[in-house]
Amino acid sequence: MNNLQIFYTKVISDEKFSTEFNNIMTDIEKNGISEEKIHQVISLSNEVGVEISVEDIKNYLDSLDSESEILNETELEMIAGGNHKEMKYDGAEFLRRGYLGTVDATNPQEVRNTMYRLGYTGYMGSTGAHDNIYCNKKGEKVSRYEFWKNFDAENGRTPMEPLEIKD
Repeated sequence: MNNLQIFYTKVISDEKFSTEFNNIMTDIEKNGISEEKIHQVISLSNEVGVEISVEDIKNYLDSLDSESEILNETELEMIAGGNHKEMKYDGAEFLRRGYLGTVDATNPQEVRNTMYRLGYTGYMGSTGAHDNIYCNKKGEKVSRYEFWKNFDAENGRTPMEPLEIKD
C-alpha cells in the first residue's frame, strides 16, 4: 500500500480527520485546486502521521478532476444506497487489500461492482441511513465485521483485522 492509500485509510477511520478532509475536498470541488489546499492536505497528512508529497496530492487531485464529478453525501446514498459510512470503510478495506486504487475506493459504484465481481452477489446497499447487507459467498447474511473477517480466508489471502467504523 502506498503512502496516499495509507493516508486515506487513516483519514476515513477518524471522524475529525475525515471531516477536515471532506471540507478541503468540498472547497476544491467548488473553487478548484490551489497551492493552499494542497498544503492543507499535506498538513493533514502530517497530523495523521503519513508523509505524502505535493506531487502525490497533485496527481490524486488531477485524477479526481478527470472524474465526471465528486458526489456529495446525498448523491452517494442515492447511487449506492445503504450506509455511506459503511461504503467508505468497505472502499478502504478493498484499498488495503489491493483490489481498488485510491480513487476507485471512494466510488460506491466501484465498491459494489468489486463485491459482485468477487462473487459476493448478496451484498446490497439498503436505502437512506440503513445498514448495508453483507453476505458470504454462500449467500448467508453476516455482519460487516464477520464479512471482512472471513473475506481474506474466502479469497486465499493473509487475514487482516477489519477496520472499526467510528461514529
